[in-house]
Amino acid sequence: MLLWLLLFLFILLVPEVRYVVYYLLLSLDVWVLAALLLIGFWYYSRN
Repeated sequence: MLLWLLLFLFILLVPEVRYVVYYLLLSLDVWVLAALLLIGFWYYSRN
């Protein structure tokens, strides 16, 4: 969870990174990856 917070702060502080993130969010591949990560996390927390 701390890693996500650091990543979020990094994205907010660096404008160039922000543009890259916006570009990635427009891509469908990121949403597929996010869905897979959520499913993986849910499966891991269940066990």
